[in-house]
Amino acid sequence: MSPPRRATLPARLVAVRSVDADALLTADHDGTDDHDSVVARLAWRGLRPPTPDEWEFDCGAGATTLFRWGDDYPDGEPYGDVPLIQQPNFFGLVIGDDPYRAEFTTDPAVLCGGDGGGALCGGAGAFLSWISLATAYRDPTLAEVVYDGYLVGETPLRPVLPLA
Repeated sequence: MSPPRRATLPARLVAVRSVDADALLTADHDGTDDHDSVVARLAWRGLRPPTPDEWEFDCGAGATTLFRWGDDYPDGEPYGDVPLIQQPNFFGLVIGDDPYRAEFTTDPAVLCGGDGGGALCGGAGAFLSWISLATAYRDPTLAEVVYDGYLVGETPLRPVLPLA
């Protein structure tokens, strides 16, 4: 865990739910499914993904705990019907609710909100399966897997409308 730090976040509106990048890649795009083409599609609509700091703040709803609901995790694994992670957070966002679905941010190397199911399916145990849903969790190898595995269209992102 890194030491606490301060970040200044701009005024913005954040989508309640993420959308698959495929929803933004329309028939008239050039067929290149990468982070830049998805971000360009959002920009065309006046939107952008959140920065990693914005995503972390929005997921935690301003909390300074390990998870958006506190520092503890329930017994079992974060899979299937788990009300704790599937209910909206204190900001009303459905975010960090699926260990399989990490979301894009403005930084192509940083996806937030899960690990693609690596810890859960890899048999890492309950704690490591839950830690992938921690608000500040970052998997440094996940972006490479998404881009090299042609999973960009299946990777969600959360549209943000800057207000300033």
